[in-house]
Amino acid sequence: MACLGFTGWSIDTVVGLGHNGLMARKRRRNPNTPRNTNLYLLPPLESRTPLRQLLDEDGFLADAARDLTLCVGGIDQLESLDTSPLPVTCFFWNEIPDGQKILVMDILDEIEIAGIEFFGPEAQTIMFRLLVQAAKNPLQPLVRRTTPQRLAAALAWVMLAGNQQFSRHYGRTAKALWERFKVTSCTDLGQAIARDLGMWTNDMSAVTNAPPGTVFLGDPGLLFAKVRRSLIDIGAEIETEFQFQLESREASKPLVVTPDGGLEARAVRVGVANAFVGDSERGCQIVVGFTYDDDELEMMSLSIDDAERLVACVTSAIAESGLAS
Repeated sequence: MACLGFTGWSIDTVVGLGHNGLMARKRRRNPNTPRNTNLYLLPPLESRTPLRQLLDEDGFLADAARDLTLCVGGIDQLESLDTSPLPVTCFFWNEIPDGQKILVMDILDEIEIAGIEFFGPEAQTIMFRLLVQAAKNPLQPLVRRTTPQRLAAALAWVMLAGNQQFSRHYGRTAKALWERFKVTSCTDLGQAIARDLGMWTNDMSAVTNAPPGTVFLGDPGLLFAKVRRSLIDIGAEIETEFQFQLESREASKPLVVTPDGGLEARAVRVGVANAFVGDSERGCQIVVGFTYDDDELEMMSLSIDDAERLVACVTSAIAESGLAS
């Protein structure tokens, strides 16, 4: 889970393309590919936000958008994220089932002994909330044949993994966590608890590019402020890239309806350099040379029937325009 993390992540880095040069010039259709016969317009402008539209799409950006919603529990939560630090709160004993209060008290003692605040001022609040969720969960993820010490360490692992906080650069490795709690590895226990809490997925994360086995806490109240800030930034990156894709799609449409209900044709301006008869595997062809703004020459061939049809269409269009010389 620590291979990229949220901080510093960008769409350009992962996708491998930025806007520079992506649509620097209109792409000309490869003559070997089928013609685009879809002359219909794009549907009316969506009233939904780009992120909401993406949830119905396919592809990397859509996967990344879905990952973001998993991180916080839904699209509504994602679009209402704030970056305020989580407040320091007391532990809500009234939410703990009577049968688990002694176990929870022992786990709290281990959290205090380990000094969980070492991981940041918000860590205690997140640990308290995770502990309450685990104690209330009908699957009883805390009721296991293990010690409160290991349960506390496993909950801390869920918190740090779900917040992408494991980093060798900052000394926040799983090994350092086990040393702080004075236990051997509790990764398996942490994963089991995460599964019971519905915070585990076996899919690869599109956001972090992490291998299968990702903790999605699914609750903004369990995320550090800096992580929520990064999620907002990632969402903005995704929206910008998707908006660019939407604009590119619209620009590629050969016909569009204008606001007054007319039709506007979008075409690349070309000049005719020459035309001559040529032979090919398909028989006699009319070869036409077209030039573009940068004087680049491109040769295209037409069958005799298509060439005659083109001449007839062009002649008719010129006559209708009333601009014949």
